[in-house]
Amino acid sequence: MLFVHSTQKLAKATRMRLDPAPIGLNLSWIDCWYANLFALHNDGDAILMTNTDTLYSFIIPVSSKSLALFGILDAFRIKLASALEANEASESVIAYVNDRLQRYTVCKTANRSVLGTMNEMIFSAQYFVTQRPEYTIEDIEASLNEMPLGPLKYQFSTERFRELVGTLQGT
Repeated sequence: MLFVHSTQKLAKATRMRLDPAPIGLNLSWIDCWYANLFALHNDGDAILMTNTDTLYSFIIPVSSKSLALFGILDAFRIKLASALEANEASESVIAYVNDRLQRYTVCKTANRSVLGTMNEMIFSAQYFVTQRPEYTIEDIEASLNEMPLGPLKYQFSTERFRELVGTLQGT
């Protein structure tokens, strides 16, 4: 099951009620993602989705007039499947993750370290949009995921993600 830890800002914009954060559940690393709404540029907003264990992140552009959670999650699942494939996950692993994350719950945030890292990533993404206008969303995501991060002992999100994708191979 997908656990989307939503910020209050995103919950308010999508009119979602947040469940309490799960405590004591034996969750896989792939299950828990944080989501935050931010202004990507003057013309639009985006959702930053960040994995709690790897800090691997996706940017999903959204229209502030129609913030539908199911549309956001569909885009997230597509990006996740592409990232898994790019990191040499087998078709059976990609299918397993897709099936596993079809059901979801939206809950409160519970990790200030992840939120702090996300705020730094949002600042960086906004920098790339203004200072590197030639960058696509995919370029910005790649740049964010290739930054050394303190909570990962200055490892890159891409490295940690690749390591943990390998743990899914036996599923």
